[in-house]
Amino acid sequence: MEYADSLREVAATDPELARELGPLRTLEHVLDWIKRRGLDLAGLDVVQQDEYCHDAVVPLGPGPRHVAFGMT
Repeated sequence: MEYADSLREVAATDPELARELGPLRTLEHVLDWIKRRGLDLAGLDVVQQDEYCHDAVVPLGPGPRHVAFGMT
């Protein structure tokens, strides 16, 4: 799935969040977004998928909502 496809899925339920995520293209952008949103960096979880790919899982505050970013 391409990033644009994922954004369309997010936009279907949370257009505001999709607008925030749209410009994010690098891990640096994601970390800056986390800080701007006031999210706790301690909640960031990086999950190794294989030797080249990782997922950065970001909790969106209280409750079970998370955003996952695939990184290679």
